[in-house]
Amino acid sequence: MGEIAKENKTFVRIFLPPHLGDPHRLLKCYSLTAYPILDEKGEQLKVEMDGNHLDAFADPDDDYAKVIIPHIETVEFLAKSLLETLSWEATPRGAASLLESLYRGAEIPDHVFQTPSVIERLDAVSKK
Repeated sequence: MGEIAKENKTFVRIFLPPHLGDPHRLLKCYSLTAYPILDEKGEQLKVEMDGNHLDAFADPDDDYAKVIIPHIETVEFLAKSLLETLSWEATPRGAASLLESLYRGAEIPDHVFQTPSVIERLDAVSKK
């Protein structure tokens, strides 16, 4: 993709917010689009955020918490491009399967959660 852009002189630099510049977060966001939340009419639930009505999705890894994805068109474009570059299925389910393949069998040792920074953060969040 970079070579074609260079040939056509169509390349551009884009500064991304942190959640879009991190491939893991990008793919996680895209994978959630496979789980739309429907309202009582059977249409996708809309949630207001900063005056915008955004589609709501469920996060199966977080007790199906309600999630909205700002900049969804950008997320879809970047995630599909990344998956295609990796010769992976460029769908939300493909994003989920790629993430699963990276972490399959991985375990986080208990001592990681006992580090002072994690405990302080959890303590600060619980006091809010």
